[in-house]
Amino acid sequence: MPGSLQAVRRLDNYARSVAQPPRDESTASTRTDPSPLDPSASDSPAVEPFNDPSVDADADIASRSSFQRRLWMVVALALVVRLIWVVFAARQPQGLTDMTRYLAAARDIALGKGYIDFSTAQPTTYYPPGYPIFIGAIAFVMRPFGSFEDRLPYAIAVVQAFLGAGSVYFLGRLGRSLWSAKAGLIAALGLALYPNLVMHTSGVLSETFYIFLILASLHVLLAVPFESWTGRQAWLRAGGFGVLFGMAALVRPIALPAVGVLVVIWLRGRTAASGKDGPARGWSRASAMRWSAVAVVATLAVVGAWTVRNTLRMNQVVLISTNTGDNLCIGHSSQATGGFHLRPGCVAVAGDTTDGTAAEVAHDKELTKRSIRWTIEHPGEEPRLMVSRIYQTFHADDDAVMVVQDYQHELWLSPLQEGALRIAANVAYVVVGIGGLVALLWRREWWRGPRRQMFVWTMLVMAVVPLAFFGEPRFKVPVIPFLIVLAAGLFGPPDTVLLDDTVPLDDTVLLDDTVPADDPMEAR
Repeated sequence: MPGSLQAVRRLDNYARSVAQPPRDESTASTRTDPSPLDPSASDSPAVEPFNDPSVDADADIASRSSFQRRLWMVVALALVVRLIWVVFAARQPQGLTDMTRYLAAARDIALGKGYIDFSTAQPTTYYPPGYPIFIGAIAFVMRPFGSFEDRLPYAIAVVQAFLGAGSVYFLGRLGRSLWSAKAGLIAALGLALYPNLVMHTSGVLSETFYIFLILASLHVLLAVPFESWTGRQAWLRAGGFGVLFGMAALVRPIALPAVGVLVVIWLRGRTAASGKDGPARGWSRASAMRWSAVAVVATLAVVGAWTVRNTLRMNQVVLISTNTGDNLCIGHSSQATGGFHLRPGCVAVAGDTTDGTAAEVAHDKELTKRSIRWTIEHPGEEPRLMVSRIYQTFHADDDAVMVVQDYQHELWLSPLQEGALRIAANVAYVVVGIGGLVALLWRREWWRGPRRQMFVWTMLVMAVVPLAFFGEPRFKVPVIPFLIVLAAGLFGPPDTVLLDDTVPLDDTVLLDDTVPADDPMEAR
């Protein structure tokens, strides 16, 4: 590979320069060029001048400093754009929607009542707890300042603006680590200005927080090649990923299957074939098992802590949440349309979620069993419903226009403003969607190397798993940053000199040149 060959050439030049005898300064001035008739002059290869490695190191440092400076400029732009939108769009929700229920849960958590149902005041776990706990923490911080309930939606929006800017930073670093510096900056800029995600900043919904956790966990895991992991770094990276990914699973449990995909890729080791640059090498099976164990245990420790809470407070074992039955029934019943609906067919005999803790758990179990049984008994319905789910999820990406208007409970946008926002959101979606799919099919490098494979397969899992329930535009929102990175890869080839996972292990010493010593997240 270019990186390996250049490194070998530099080391060879250095070795030959060291092997040369000291130069005699007394004869230097009288030295003459050899005669063109001298056979030794024509047969002996000219010794290349010695290249000081410090010059290349200085250039690398300058390049990285330039990337970091530009990335922080994009992050600042992302923050400014989101804060402006928050000032313009943040509102107190008026209707009985998910946003209102989230705010009620946050209020109760801040007041020390725990995660309880706002209508029964009994322990609940209907919604996954990650987002209610997050905004409950914001409410708790605001509580000493009085009247926090009225100002809570605005505070949440401001915090989410910073999280959105943080996601831009992580995506830029991921793009650089997995592809190139140019792709990283383009991806960061794309996410910074992506209309639907900017608009989601002001809504009291989990998208912004969830995307931040997913990108942060992947940055910890994929920032440097696995071959460069030392023992301590492996523990920190695999464990840090597991903790962050476990937190993401508490926001949206459908993320959990992605952990299994990562484990499979680790256990398979490197799949790149041997080439002209040397044999492809990977890591030992023992290392893969250790990394997998640490990541899985860390993930399950975070999730398991909430499972223990559910067992104690709900008096039954509930892994994360009790809305699985409703979600399955919406997409798997005689009244299912493929999209979201509120139909009487999803009423449980055991009671409703508003009838108390015991009824909530029984409701979930009954509807889960009923939905699975209906799917088995009506296999011919599944293809039609699946097509509808795919359409409902992926046909557009302007759902935040409804979110900021509290799902039509507060129509404060004029028809012209709403139309302009929808057009901007969907134009960006078409560009990113087509670009990402083209890159996935055309840029075969995305399927080579374990880190890129993990990135791609995480995206695919997050896109496909929600289709097991029903179609909803919000379900595909977390996939957008992945598509942005893929599309950014169309602007140039991958930087194989620094970042290719197929560098032979003999050259892993070169990885030190790719890690800035002053970056604690990437220092080895």
